[in-house]
Amino acid sequence: MSLISPSLAQRIEQARQAQLRAQKVAAASGWRPSDSDRQDRYARWHVEDAAEQDSENWLLSYLDLITLLLALLVVMLAVTMHGGAPGKSEKPVELVGTLASTGLPKYDGEYSEFETVQIPASWTEPPASATATAAASPAP
Repeated sequence: MSLISPSLAQRIEQARQAQLRAQKVAAASGWRPSDSDRQDRYARWHVEDAAEQDSENWLLSYLDLITLLLALLVVMLAVTMHGGAPGKSEKPVELVGTLASTGLPKYDGEYSEFETVQIPASWTEPPASATATAAASPAP
């Protein structure tokens, strides 16, 4: 080979070296750090996830639920034992079907005094002017 023209292997090596230099210049001139720099930058703040020591954490919430149910059972038992719950009454239970034959029971609550007010008999008849206008209007 002559000294003036390089061999094919030398030209390939020169092209590869030029490409590497161009990549280094582009990486150095850019405002973004490379991927390896970014990984190193945030590595000091990274905290490894600790392995879960107790895999039975669900048991605590399950035991809390069982404890609440047991406390509710104790409260319900205490209420029934001390007469807080309604007991049997001597009055028979009226079913819906029996209301038709016996009628509704007499109301003696808060508004029972309004039942004593007498409605005048003149109010049972509609006024004469209303009946005259109803008779005068044609039926459709």
